[in-house]
Amino acid sequence: MNKRKQIGSSVKIWWRCTFCSKRKKNPCHARCITNNNEIIKISSPSHNHPPQLNSTKDKKDIKDLLQYVISQRKKPLVVVDDYLYRRNRDNYWRCIRCSSKKCRASLLLTEESYTLLITEHTHLPETEKLKNKELFPFNYALLTPPQPHLSAEYVPNRRGGFNLWYNGHIYRKKVEYSNSTNWVCLNNNCNARVVTRNTESNTIIKLDYPVGVWSKIDYEYITSENGRELLKLANGYLFRKEAKFKNHIDWVCVNNSLISERCTARAAINTEKLVKLSRAKHNHKNQ
Repeated sequence: MNKRKQIGSSVKIWWRCTFCSKRKKNPCHARCITNNNEIIKISSPSHNHPPQLNSTKDKKDIKDLLQYVISQRKKPLVVVDDYLYRRNRDNYWRCIRCSSKKCRASLLLTEESYTLLITEHTHLPETEKLKNKELFPFNYALLTPPQPHLSAEYVPNRRGGFNLWYNGHIYRKKVEYSNSTNWVCLNNNCNARVVTRNTESNTIIKLDYPVGVWSKIDYEYITSENGRELLKLANGYLFRKEAKFKNHIDWVCVNNSLISERCTARAAINTEKLVKLSRAKHNHKNQ
């Protein structure tokens, strides 16, 4: 039973449910009073929602039962009680029916455990859909592939502040958080983005090249062990040649031929040596 402190004193403490927020469609009005860590009174009405699994014991138990499946787009979907969740951002996962069924169920997934933030679903479980799916045991490394860690440096700008310089390109600060900072390219027509961790080394934890447009990206050609020509971008990802046309050459990720975890990332290079990346992102660590 999840509750939070409302009013405190040296003897008695009044508590209210964490689902009491008026912003919820059906807020919970459950209350209780404790005295020396003992519940002496539980108010009426009772809870109007399922209990939250947030204790250490519950987390360890449900983590052992955590599984995931691979979607048609080769993305991992976490399975909890026959419900499917897809990644929303960072460690937060949302129900796959969040748009079609307006389901707000979500969970917070970490390396040690996971917590159900919203447990109520607006639809039936995905039992029929899971019958033809292969279930995999919990593997945090596969669910969160590591991002490239690259080095960058600050350069002064004309306004007395600093911009971020990396690989010949300059980025300006957009939003700064407690642990990270988001940067955007100085060119307003470029949608390249960079996220850095707020440390002295200015470590880049996320580097997003512009997608869907022809842009200048550093690359080089290398030869594989089999003697085939490969394309290597500055972020370390490798591509093999797929097709050659009059004005450009198409490249696909070297992991495109894998059956279990096929990578659908693509790239194209035109006669002006400009690169266009597909919107599909790599599902693996760079080479």
